[in-house]
Amino acid sequence: MDENNNKAPGKGGGLSRKPKPDRNRKLITAAVISFAVIAVLLFLNNFDWDKRVLDTITSRKAPRHDFVFAKPDYDTDIFKDPQYLDKNLYILYTDGAESALITDDNYLMYSDTLVFFAEYFDAAKNGDAERLNVLFTDEYWKEHNKYSDLTMQRIYNIEITLLTDDTIVDGSHKGYRRRTYDIGYMIMKNDGLFRSDMDSDSSVPLVFELLTYGGVTKINSISSYNYMVYD
Repeated sequence: MDENNNKAPGKGGGLSRKPKPDRNRKLITAAVISFAVIAVLLFLNNFDWDKRVLDTITSRKAPRHDFVFAKPDYDTDIFKDPQYLDKNLYILYTDGAESALITDDNYLMYSDTLVFFAEYFDAAKNGDAERLNVLFTDEYWKEHNKYSDLTMQRIYNIEITLLTDDTIVDGSHKGYRRRTYDIGYMIMKNDGLFRSDMDSDSSVPLVFELLTYGGVTKINSISSYNYMVYD
């Protein structure tokens, strides 16, 4: 018998083992997956996430709701309503890292615009449409209807936060001081005449743009926030 035929295949001579087809497929699959992972990582690394999130937030508004408003009551004096008077009727003002709950009506101590906002909310609480209308710029009324039919508004939990404070350097309002504020508050028994975009006892913050020139401050715009909506 030929001794060479008795040698084990593989190392040391004789027949060599051929790679199995399954092993080849596994190697090819692993290589494809590796290239795919690298491609995805490179794509994510170059993707402008900040812009994508900003585009999503600013392009989709919060879903609309069908609100059930209270029946307008032109006769009741809200300042004789014990349930309303038991609410927090003070203003919480925030400027940067500092917040203050103003309980003594000393608004000027914190900001001249707080005096303005105190007038704004007092007019709304008293249902005084004329007082409210004069607090806005002519430009604002070109795009909105003036208040005419207003009841006393049970406003409470007022929160005012300064967002920006700068001076306009060009355009028709050059030299005007421009300040923006985040304004949030609740309305007990909301009848929809002052705010038709929220339920009673809920808060939907708005952004107020105030322009000041020659010691006179007025509201130039009121904007709603846009929210990211998940399907």
